[in-house]
Amino acid sequence: MAIITPKRFMQIIYSLIRAKKIKLLFKLPYVAALNIIKDKISKRLTLGIGQLLITNKCTLKCENCTSLIHHYTNQHDLHESNVINDFDAFIKHIDFVYTIHVLGGEPFLHRSLDLIIRHIAQYKNKYGLLQVITNGTIIPSEKVLHEIKTFLMRNKPGNLITAKGMHNYL
Repeated sequence: MAIITPKRFMQIIYSLIRAKKIKLLFKLPYVAALNIIKDKISKRLTLGIGQLLITNKCTLKCENCTSLIHHYTNQHDLHESNVINDFDAFIKHIDFVYTIHVLGGEPFLHRSLDLIIRHIAQYKNKYGLLQVITNGTIIPSEKVLHEIKTFLMRNKPGNLITAKGMHNYL
């Protein structure tokens, strides 16, 4: 069995796309679970990171985008009811996730990000940190800012929402 680095994996994917040997199919909804830890003693399922993709709309066309957003021809948001249903299906099968990433494209472009944040906040005992992964080009709407403020006021210390930029290649 060969082990390849994430960088080499992305290089292979890009070369296959360029050679038209594979085609990207944007299949929303998408929840990825990274760093799965199954505690053999307590039988708890703990994840390091859970990722919730809510849109493939983006304001940038980064050549090295880890989400391959610039390869999608049809940019759209996933309807909030689908996002919420997928998140519910994901969260009910785990005991705890240390970090939840809400991402896209650019999540601040999603028309219902405020509702999604409000829904995720209901499960505050099932995760440690909520991060909205952004490229920093969009000022959040008043509705989203209000929901973030509400989230911060209602949650225990250490259970915060943060905006974290992922794009290093502009």
